[in-house]
Amino acid sequence: RSAGACTVAALVAASLGFASSLLPGPALGRQGLGRRCPVLPPRGTWVRAQGRPATGGSRPAKGAKSTQSSKVWRVFNVDLGISEDPGKDSVDVSEPLLKASHRAVSKYVARGGAAGRRRKTEQKLPTIAELRVVRKSFDARVRAQRKEPCFSYVVDVTLSAPAKLVHTPGSFEAVAEDQDSSTLAADDAAASTSPISSALASPTGTNRLTACVVGAGPAGLFAALELARAGWKVTVMERGQPVERRGRDIGALFHRRNLDSESNLCFGEGGAGTWSDGKLTTRIGRNSDLVRRVLQTLVDYGAPPRILVDNKPHLGTDRMVRILQNMRQDMQTLGVEFHFGTKVQELVVAENHVAGVKFVDAPGTIPSELLADHVVLAVGHSARELYEDLLKQDVALTPKGFAVGFRVEHPQEKINSIQYKQWAGLTQDHRKRRGYGTLPVADYRLTMTWKSPPSEDQPDADPEQGASSAHCGRAVYSFCMCPGGQIVPTSITPDEVCVNGMSFSKRSSKWANSALVVTVDPADPVLEEYTHRYGALGGVEFQRAMEQRAAAMGGGNLSVPVQRVIDFLAERDLPEGENLPESSYRLGTRAARLDQLYPESLTRALAAALRRFDEQMPGFACPEALLHGVETRTSAPLTIERDSDTLECVGLENLWPAGEGAGYAGGIVSAAVDGLRVSEAMAARYEHGSGSPESGDSHGDGTGGSVSKTTTEPRHGGKKTSSSSRREKPVTTFY
Repeated sequence: RSAGACTVAALVAASLGFASSLLPGPALGRQGLGRRCPVLPPRGTWVRAQGRPATGGSRPAKGAKSTQSSKVWRVFNVDLGISEDPGKDSVDVSEPLLKASHRAVSKYVARGGAAGRRRKTEQKLPTIAELRVVRKSFDARVRAQRKEPCFSYVVDVTLSAPAKLVHTPGSFEAVAEDQDSSTLAADDAAASTSPISSALASPTGTNRLTACVVGAGPAGLFAALELARAGWKVTVMERGQPVERRGRDIGALFHRRNLDSESNLCFGEGGAGTWSDGKLTTRIGRNSDLVRRVLQTLVDYGAPPRILVDNKPHLGTDRMVRILQNMRQDMQTLGVEFHFGTKVQELVVAENHVAGVKFVDAPGTIPSELLADHVVLAVGHSARELYEDLLKQDVALTPKGFAVGFRVEHPQEKINSIQYKQWAGLTQDHRKRRGYGTLPVADYRLTMTWKSPPSEDQPDADPEQGASSAHCGRAVYSFCMCPGGQIVPTSITPDEVCVNGMSFSKRSSKWANSALVVTVDPADPVLEEYTHRYGALGGVEFQRAMEQRAAAMGGGNLSVPVQRVIDFLAERDLPEGENLPESSYRLGTRAARLDQLYPESLTRALAAALRRFDEQMPGFACPEALLHGVETRTSAPLTIERDSDTLECVGLENLWPAGEGAGYAGGIVSAAVDGLRVSEAMAARYEHGSGSPESGDSHGDGTGGSVSKTTTEPRHGGKKTSSSSRREKPVTTFY
């Protein structure tokens, strides 16, 4: 920084990397900007600046409210071209950012007629005393008013003197009046505190409520953590292994094709998201209190603080392992018991309420019982055997929509060149290392709706009524895009092949991959034969059938069938004399006719989308683009029904479905948030004194002993839960 420009008062993360976000031009508009961010990020970097008048700018919008200057103002859409910005890994308050922020503030100085306009130019104008970055993202579009892509900021500023400014929602907002940086830090600490911890202070003796949490994915871990903080006796049961052992099992799969059906990329501590991309993006409200709590908790356990600022936060598999280890150790100090390699087979049910679970800790052994006051069912979307067991016990399962398709892979340099044009080389540093440049490696997000003729999906439809929108308007979209990543096997048995994508934190692989999937409605004709035979499990069996078909096409031994995009569109075999492009999938590929794998209506939708995406991103359907079969587990194909108010399972008291496998989430963050919601709902029963642990109304012995009927009476605000209450709408997909 030039002398006299600014001095650093408190720079917390000068040495931290910064994973900024890509907002590609051809495929996407700007996202995440212009939204209110009510909670300030902890460990924010405040920089004091020698005040200079804010100059330039335009008149604020008509109707905007004029107020006296608050201590902290939030300024949106502060753009810096890539030639001015330090780059994706910097959170420094640079000289260009300071100047741009001054210009932005000047737009919102209240005007008072001709005299006011004259005073604005001749007298003192508001000056920035302190500034910190709240959000940073990358916008790859090149607009008419600028000649290059830019980094776009949301910043908080404090002004050195009072001034009349115009509060404009979504552009220039008063965050808090008369609030200094120390108060902000205190508020941030309070924001990350669990509300149920203060609402319910349970004794540490034996007279505590007990909870069995089934599944150690994001939903299960966050539910268990919050209940333990509230004083509950919590036991976590996970069929897979802890991340240390799980990592060795996955290594054996990659190097020796040794697939462990109980410890793999689907099952184990952290869930399926651990060996994936570690994405923390969500469509449930990036700035909601629960999302902020999840992100802050991850930071507390070792995630880089920049995930609180990044518009599209990403951890990578390498960081996820360390975070999960720290989280488990802390939970154990709170008294949480972990039982890995433990497979829950059925529920212990008595008089329409759940009193525990039956489980085995080794194949072929006699099932044991664990009794508990409450059971949180937080399994993943691959818990197919448990779905079957729950159906036998008359647990309310309902089919829901899901999506299936392929993984499409390109050379990362191809995607960089499509998205960045002449700036693609800036994704590398001077040593040509991918992922180390000033720009993030390019990604994309693509969607379209394909409308099929009614006669195709509904041959017997009444022509006057027409076909339903589900069948005439299939959504096709990219999903879980992994720039600088690789394709990995998510099979849990050798006779079924399915794939996913993963990336490490630097995203330095030479490949880019994404799921390309099409929606399947519960009433879809392609599911008719499966629904007729298997009822609520029809979607599960359809997924399984497609995975078995892919395994046969791949030739077995976990080799995957592949087809070039251009051959898929031409509906042909690989031409003689031509070779398949290189793939990141480690266990082998085999040329196959993927255009013949799915039912025709799904294949036609995928082909139409590929043509559309090639128009949006010219070169997307290139000879190097390779489809891998199959991507089927984008979300659970069914819902474990629960009440929309109490979040308790419909028809079974003291059972709490949660997360992705239950049908209420679609990613790491949304699953963790759902776990928090369920834990709060469980604690809400005891907030008003009815049935609180302090009153002695719980008869759990702290070790999962027998549970009396008094313990299991359903209470929510002192009232009995009605099984006829409103049922919660499930989550179909997040994209």
